[in-house]
Amino acid sequence: MLKSKFSFLAVVLLGIALIAGCTKESGIISPLSNSDKEAIKQVIESDDFIAGLDVSLNDGTYLPPDFDFNSFSKGIYPLRWGRVVKKVTKEYEYEQVNDTLVVVTVIRTVESDLKIAGTYTQGKTTPDTIITKPLKEVFKRKVQVVKKEAAGMRGWRIWAVSLVQGGTENPNIFIKKIALTLPNGNVIEVTDPLNQFYRPGFLGFRDGVPAFNPSQSVKVSVTVQSATPDTDIVSMTFGVDRFGFHRARKLFRLVSQSGNEEVYEADVRVHLHRGSFNAMIHAISRESLFDDSAPVSVSVWGVPYVVF
Repeated sequence: MLKSKFSFLAVVLLGIALIAGCTKESGIISPLSNSDKEAIKQVIESDDFIAGLDVSLNDGTYLPPDFDFNSFSKGIYPLRWGRVVKKVTKEYEYEQVNDTLVVVTVIRTVESDLKIAGTYTQGKTTPDTIITKPLKEVFKRKVQVVKKEAAGMRGWRIWAVSLVQGGTENPNIFIKKIALTLPNGNVIEVTDPLNQFYRPGFLGFRDGVPAFNPSQSVKVSVTVQSATPDTDIVSMTFGVDRFGFHRARKLFRLVSQSGNEEVYEADVRVHLHRGSFNAMIHAISRESLFDDSAPVSVSVWGVPYVVF
């Protein structure tokens, strides 16, 4: 089946142009007031995609027994791992495009413990060692907000959201591209997560956040650039609502490797519960889990999606 690629950015840029056309003819932009900034912040924090990110990042414990590494066989033998978030600090950077459009960069600094349940005995399937590593990550997401006189929250509402991009400082592994292949053969590709925007709501793939039916099958491909030739670990956390329930995880398989570029794939079945979610894709260096003294190196992209 022919695969087509949709450009959501083009749709959003068209929207921006329309909004920009409403700017005052004088070209003078009124400074954004503190009350407007606070109103924008409230609108952002009340949105399911943004509010749900914190719980999506916090595993709260190790991954469950059915999420294991099977045949990994050197050094430490990690069987399960998970991020336990201890502190989240948020910052907001406001870029005023015109009187009716503001682009807000939401910056989260997340301090966690990476908990690794494993063993030093090859072939053993029951953890006998718990390793705790400090983990500090910074995550960014851009939000376009527009001013509408008839809207609530002092007239501001969300126009579009970007993906999430983050991870540790100076990681030795980077996510370069993700691709979602739908049952009809259409492909959604992302290479610049902070500049690829989606309209919230159940609008379909051409102009809105990726939307799925329950039990739909989706193929997810992740391309990473790694500083080491060893096989790294790529996984995805998804289905987490804003209260932290329904957490699901998927381990990706390595399908190709050329130099320092690796491609991982997974077939994911969409969960049954409906709503707005973030699928968090984690690429973590092998030494982060297999060396009990190596620092953690991880790259994370988060994709907003809805199930209806």
